[in-house]
Amino acid sequence: MDFIGKNKSIDEVIAIEEGVVNGGGCIYVDALLDNIVPVNSILGMALKAPMYRIVESCDIAFESIYQKLQHESREMGFDANTESIVNMYETGIIDPVKTVRLALLNAVSVAQLYLMTDCVIVPEEMKLN
Repeated sequence: MDFIGKNKSIDEVIAIEEGVVNGGGCIYVDALLDNIVPVNSILGMALKAPMYRIVESCDIAFESIYQKLQHESREMGFDANTESIVNMYETGIIDPVKTVRLALLNAVSVAQLYLMTDCVIVPEEMKLN
């Protein structure tokens, strides 16, 4: 990769390589809203997790935001600063495609490792009921 410029941040260089998408986990939720991934599948629940954490940290029910996003264009998403649905590109809430792609690939790789392992030891507080 050529050096793009002294004033460019790492995120800007990465964004130039592959482009940008909505930030805040919106791109993962878009996959659910477009019926690319079943909502109630394990992958569907994992894809909701980033936005779920952001929304719940604002003391707002995730389902209410999820339902609002179903009726919005795919450029729209949740802004935690204003606690509202906004155009993610206009407000600058974006993620580099490469970062999103690699995060998903790494998560799937870890899940695959768990599926192929005979035994996994987890802390007591992580056990399912």
